[in-house]
Amino acid sequence: MTHDRRTFLRSISAGSIGALGVSALSSTASAATVITIEGGGADIWNEADEFHYSYTDVSGDFDVIVHNLFVEDTNVWAKAGIMVRESLDVDAKNLMLRRRPTQEESVQWRPQAGEQTEMTDTSTNIYADWMRLRREGDIIEAFGSQGEPTNEDDWTLISSFTADDIELSNDAYLGLAVTSHNENVLCRATFKDLEGIDLTANRDIGDVSSDGSTSTETSVPFVSTDEAMDVTSTSATLRGELTDLGGAGSANCYFEYREGGTESWTVTDSGTLNGPGPFTREISGLSRSVQEYEFRAVIEATDDDDATGEIQAFTTSSIVSIDAIQDISSTSATINATVTVGDPGSLEAGIEYREVPRESWTVTNSQCVSDDGSFSQDLSELTSRRYYHVRAVVETADGTSVASKVHLFNTESRSLSKGSRTGTGLRSISHFDLDAGFADPAPWLDDETPIIKITEPTRRQLEVAAGVDGPRLVVFETSGTIDLKERRLAVQHDELYLAGQTAPSPGITLTRGSFMLDASDCVIQHLRFRAGDVGHETVRDWAVDSFTTGDDVGNNVIDHCTATWGTVENLSVAYRTTETTVSNCLIAEALDIRYGYGSIGAGDGAENISWLGNVWALNRARNPNLGGSTAVVNNIMYHFNSGATPTEEAFSSIVGNGFLNAVDEEQAPIRNGQVYARDNYAEPAVDPLVDVDELLDEPPVWPAGLEAIPSADVLEHNLENAGARPACRTAHDERVTDLIRNQNGEYIESQDAVGGYPDLEVTVHELNVPHSGTRAWLHSWARRVETSRH
Repeated sequence: MTHDRRTFLRSISAGSIGALGVSALSSTASAATVITIEGGGADIWNEADEFHYSYTDVSGDFDVIVHNLFVEDTNVWAKAGIMVRESLDVDAKNLMLRRRPTQEESVQWRPQAGEQTEMTDTSTNIYADWMRLRREGDIIEAFGSQGEPTNEDDWTLISSFTADDIELSNDAYLGLAVTSHNENVLCRATFKDLEGIDLTANRDIGDVSSDGSTSTETSVPFVSTDEAMDVTSTSATLRGELTDLGGAGSANCYFEYREGGTESWTVTDSGTLNGPGPFTREISGLSRSVQEYEFRAVIEATDDDDATGEIQAFTTSSIVSIDAIQDISSTSATINATVTVGDPGSLEAGIEYREVPRESWTVTNSQCVSDDGSFSQDLSELTSRRYYHVRAVVETADGTSVASKVHLFNTESRSLSKGSRTGTGLRSISHFDLDAGFADPAPWLDDETPIIKITEPTRRQLEVAAGVDGPRLVVFETSGTIDLKERRLAVQHDELYLAGQTAPSPGITLTRGSFMLDASDCVIQHLRFRAGDVGHETVRDWAVDSFTTGDDVGNNVIDHCTATWGTVENLSVAYRTTETTVSNCLIAEALDIRYGYGSIGAGDGAENISWLGNVWALNRARNPNLGGSTAVVNNIMYHFNSGATPTEEAFSSIVGNGFLNAVDEEQAPIRNGQVYARDNYAEPAVDPLVDVDELLDEPPVWPAGLEAIPSADVLEHNLENAGARPACRTAHDERVTDLIRNQNGEYIESQDAVGGYPDLEVTVHELNVPHSGTRAWLHSWARRVETSRH
């Protein structure tokens, strides 16, 4: 169904100020006014901002309230909210109560013009949709509320600021700000119930490539979609609320719903409301299997205006369910299931199962369901230390096959040394083994840890394996190129060991997408990550890192990996990460479309991050950029404009590194921050080598037991050891290391300039993981692909 809105719509283009802005936004928005702002820009962050701003000038105290209905997910760091700003300059002092697409509210501020932006600790973040920013004298307070506040007690204080934190002038600008954090895309944010200010103008701030805009819709009806209730296998109660009639006398209220993944909507019966209030409809005849449905509330007012609420979702249960998985051994398990229908004895049922990450199901013999609806199945001839998916299936009287929710279980190990971490085997060929940095490599891995075998180089198999919620050792019985299909592959569950060294030659390369490690206690080894531009001409269309961690994760090791062709950064460690080691990696040829960045070595708030024995090559800047506390030891930085650059607040130990072939020989390759620097060199020589805010006498952070090698030995050591599978490098890795040895190479704008995406040969082998000595077995495979050829 198409809804025609005949409401009064007024738009203001970017940069409209003065008389046009005043006439178009001259009164405070009421409950029947919706403000839509579309903003572009790289971010509101760092030392300068890019965003769209709808604002007015204020003097003295203020108290602003607004209901944020929606923030488009153009990037996880897209932002919308209330901002007070000392000037309209790009680097002005400001404070913003922001809301991201995650629905989290938090506060960020720039304490002085041109300084680094700061943000509140994540412990103060709240999930809310109402926002309030208040200034009384020198105190600025930010509040949030989930649901419409009716009194002061409904507001939650997020943070309070004094003049010691940020001292804004009496006269300032105040309004609503939106940034897409994605330069060629506009982020749409909608607001309602604005109180406390009259918006009089709007404009883009900063070098925004796509013009933003502000529009208002007045005298419009408004409806919200609430969560479904009483969801069963065949029915659900849909809920919505008419919150404003927009001046009409009444409205017909109904719902539209559909199965997830389909396009057409089914429309419920309607009812009439003469004023604001909730309404519900019960729907039936839904799928008897586990099925996701989408629905939305719709109203049609008597003045021919209409409104549609946001889409919500619910998932039906199934008439068949698995109750228990019992008697699990290394080769067998018993599955107990139940059918909930009026006459279960007339049905036939069975159990289907498959080893993760296989796609096809093994089907057991069908059986009759007992009168009480229960049935069970013994599974045998399973493989030890494996994860299995299992589901129950029944065939109904009309011939429809109905399946239960898919469950996961793992078989036991045959190991006699259960829980053993002993027998780690040979150490790495490199000076830097997995435990050289701050992380404790996979403390959970033992001889009982379930194993997942990748048998085909496909995104599906890798995504299913990485997505298992439980400890898992992922090994490869195939080589090849895994096409990520222009999407991010995110690891979101802790305790993953992704062992690329176990693949047959030439190993595994991930292309045409980004990889995010948004989990803790993981090890990633001997894999290549090559995002590339995927045919996009500008980073505005495709802004990705080849590899990045998520925020707030820790105890991860990224070792002997190759990361190239990121359109923003190649390999980065995000905000507030802890105890993370990046060792023996080749980080090269960030695409010089706009950024050409090597790495964020540690985001703000990160602690105990170590970069050991890596090679950054042919990246314009961020080689690496450092926040938090980091140890950068025995790395090579080759052909760069900007080398190791800590932020002003960062504490860094930068020891035994080589900075080679700097493009700008007048700029110190170690700049800013509070730094302990020792035994670093530049070739050709750069004077000064170190130009930081404070030069420390002792390392502020250092991994226990780490011994640096002399910087004179680092180049040869790292060229021998950095990157995935250095004993049998692929052509692109070999080309990069040859460029460094021969002092050649230049920045590239596309992977096509150096031969394009690889199409690796697919070879297979069978892996026999031993019942004991898992760690030693993994280390032996690593040694095979690390052994020096010279």
